[in-house]
Amino acid sequence: MEKTLFIQTVGLTKKFGDVVAVDNVDMDVFKGEIRGLIGENGSGKSTISSMISGIHTITSGKIMLDGKEFRPSGALDARNHKISMIVQEMGTIDGLTVAENIFLGEEGKFGKAGFVNRAKMNAEAAKALAKIGLERIRPEDSINAYSFEDRKLVEIARAVYYDPELFIVDETTTALSQDGRDIIHSLMRQMRDTGKAVLFISHDLPELMEICDALTVLRDGKLIATIERKDFDEDKIKQTMVGRVIE
Repeated sequence: MEKTLFIQTVGLTKKFGDVVAVDNVDMDVFKGEIRGLIGENGSGKSTISSMISGIHTITSGKIMLDGKEFRPSGALDARNHKISMIVQEMGTIDGLTVAENIFLGEEGKFGKAGFVNRAKMNAEAAKALAKIGLERIRPEDSINAYSFEDRKLVEIARAVYYDPELFIVDETTTALSQDGRDIIHSLMRQMRDTGKAVLFISHDLPELMEICDALTVLRDGKLIATIERKDFDEDKIKQTMVGRVIE
């Protein structure tokens, strides 16, 4: 499948006070590919993803989405532009049901005048869960009844429900068992094969080499290289990440 440019960052920069977390990064993300973002801790991977998905504001530079400048006002705005992100930290809220977590901020579509039709919301949540094979999770249950892994899978169901054109997975697989990893790997491949884009962050280099079509290497907030699948070599990738030969 021919790749189409979906997201382009131009001189993208993020500062937290005097600390430059992302420094003038030009990066292209294509539909029809799984792009790995790789680098040591503090290299800027999660910060770039968070700017694209509306979690962090941009300090300077710009993001182009389908050829038009895109400055998301928040995660909901990014989601409305077909960008969904699974974060590394816990992304569900205690004390709410599974369905309430899936439709957080979207409750209005299940009722009016402040009244939420719970049965309608639960039925739609069940569809979202079934889409990724999670029929065993009940929409009406409290999210607290489930393990960290199951809660991560609920986040994945939420992201996939909105049918994103760009699916960002930030370090999520390290928190999952092999079954959970298989679910997310299958989803990423399915999205790529239907012409969508995936941005995948992981510290697991063998996993990245197995799943990704290209790797973008970051170091100290700067983009160092983009490596196509045909050129994957574990030692060379590690060397590019740290800037020296690994003994």
